[in-house]
Amino acid sequence: MILSFLLVIIFFTGFLLYFSFKSVQRNFIETKIEDLKSISYLIADKSVLYLDERQEEELRKYISENGIITNITIEIFNSSGELIADSENNLKGSNKQSNQNEIKSLIEKYKSGTYLAENISRDEIFVYNTKSTKDNNLIIVKVSVPLKDDFNFMDFIKYDLILYSFFIIFISSILIAMFTLKVLKPIRELSRASRKVALGDFENKLFIPGENEISQLVGNFNQMTDKLKAFFDLAQSRQERYLMLISSMQTGLIVLDKDGKIKLHNKSFENICKTNLVQGRSYKELISHIKFYELIKSVGKKKKPKSCEIEFQNQILLCSANYIESKNELIVLFHDITEIKKLENVKRDFVVNVTHELRTPLTAIKGFIDTIEEEIKEEDVIFPYIKILKRHTDRIINIVQDLLILSEIEQSTSHLQLSSIDINMIFDGMPRVFEQKLADKGLQLIREVNMSNPLILIDPFRIEQVLINLIDNAIKYTDKGFVKITAHRDSRNAILTVEDTGAGIPAEHHNRLFERFYTVDKSRSRKVGGTGLGLSIVKHIVLLHNGDIKVESSTGRGTKFIISIPQPQVSNLESAI
Repeated sequence: MILSFLLVIIFFTGFLLYFSFKSVQRNFIETKIEDLKSISYLIADKSVLYLDERQEEELRKYISENGIITNITIEIFNSSGELIADSENNLKGSNKQSNQNEIKSLIEKYKSGTYLAENISRDEIFVYNTKSTKDNNLIIVKVSVPLKDDFNFMDFIKYDLILYSFFIIFISSILIAMFTLKVLKPIRELSRASRKVALGDFENKLFIPGENEISQLVGNFNQMTDKLKAFFDLAQSRQERYLMLISSMQTGLIVLDKDGKIKLHNKSFENICKTNLVQGRSYKELISHIKFYELIKSVGKKKKPKSCEIEFQNQILLCSANYIESKNELIVLFHDITEIKKLENVKRDFVVNVTHELRTPLTAIKGFIDTIEEEIKEEDVIFPYIKILKRHTDRIINIVQDLLILSEIEQSTSHLQLSSIDINMIFDGMPRVFEQKLADKGLQLIREVNMSNPLILIDPFRIEQVLINLIDNAIKYTDKGFVKITAHRDSRNAILTVEDTGAGIPAEHHNRLFERFYTVDKSRSRKVGGTGLGLSIVKHIVLLHNGDIKVESSTGRGTKFIISIPQPQVSNLESAI
């Protein structure tokens, strides 16, 4: 900083010195020339006057006296270059060879209209002036003044100025050094303090007395340090809390960067992988499972959360992945659902075993009830009780049958027998299944297939179960009007709908419709013989087809179930099978 200031001062001092000296020198010379011009005009006029009166001797006397008074050299020449008179009393007619060329040049300039000339050298300044007499004779007046002494004096002044400039630069350097060191001292302190803050030392405080900008800067730095310490303590506290929470989680957790490297993990994930060498490794090195790879790829591409179940290291894991857009990272959670799956299997096996065990005695009971019903007459006292027993026995048998179907569906997707079938074949069979029920309630079953190609890829037996359950429910809860089944396509799915004009379902029940044994109106369900398992069976069959089911309904406006089943993107489905 000192060197920079010093170079600036030297540059501007030298610049000012040079141009100041040149300006003084130029003004001095210009003033001398103007004085000489004025004198040359006056001498020329007087010389012509004397020559016109033929007083050459008086002219020489006048020239000599004026040269002594003004300390200049005056010379008068005729057009031939001969000296007529001068201030140094040279003889008339003497010829100065050095002036011949100048005189001839002046005569030529006079003829062209330019008669005034000047010249400057290190030794002297001289001015030529021309004038003509009455008889048209040309005279040339040369007025000159020596400059050697003047230039020597100016050189002396120049040396003095240079000396004074060095003195000024020296004093300025000392003052700049003192000022710069005074300014740099607090800046150095600030620099040292900022380095400590950067290393995490927030206890360092500075104090600079005064009310100038530096002291204000130091005060602002101290305030900034206090706020940074508070923010850092808060961030550190939160980080420790989050790390403690992550470490104590029973659920495995990893954070993947854009390259699939593990950026963060917890102890539970190490336990899942059976290794503690996790940090910085690719997820593919630790979890070898194609479904997990597809999950990561799908979430990274679509930027939407997704889950899947995988079997890994004798565990069943529910993997949930989500995309963190702000950091371009993926966070994956691993829930160990092994025990839950075991419990579900036990539960499913229990239901299957119980229903199998119940089916035989229930069949026997139903048979005995039918026999008793045939043996007694309607007027007998026990006849109504036999009817009640029969109705409830049928209901229990239906529940057992539905439980067996549901258990079978839940076991595996391998039960699907997919084939390309004309949906009209399934629709055409529905009226025969429900002929008596439709006739009893006076309802109409409407069928519509809005497809140019009615072939769809499904398991026909399972889809027939879906339609039977939905149509059966529609007939049970519809007292007048119609039941309508339709089929059409969108860009990727086959859409099947079952619609009725019944009592409708209030909106608050929609989320629970597909739960086991859930019924909207329990008293009516018992009356019509519903088991509460039909819609659960429907949903599981649709899910086996990787499809989706939605319900649209409101009280008093009927109900509409919409089923979407994905289809291959080929024109001829039979070729896809």
